[in-house]
Amino acid sequence: MANGIRPTQFSEIIGQTDVLNRLSVCVTGCKSSGGVMPHVLIDGPPGLGKTTIASAIASEMGSNLYTTNAANLRSIKNILPYLMGMDQGSILFIDEIHRLPKIVEEF
Repeated sequence: MANGIRPTQFSEIIGQTDVLNRLSVCVTGCKSSGGVMPHVLIDGPPGLGKTTIASAIASEMGSNLYTTNAANLRSIKNILPYLMGMDQGSILFIDEIHRLPKIVEEF
């Protein structure tokens, strides 16, 4: 799906009402306190909108979103450019995170 037609706000996403309500409360709290979004695990089968939800979280927070696939993170040296290059408050979305090697998981 092209990025131009992917929803960018919670209000544009159809379905997942309970999830979006909980995320909205979290985003509102983070923004009002000047905090950053805590770690969030988005789980589900392919095609349910995990990437879209991550993108909407970043948009709602006014944060940059960095995306990668666990297949690209075979060692610690592969994840360091993301961690070192991100601004505070940025969001890192790792697709297929269940495939992340143990050494990278524990880093």
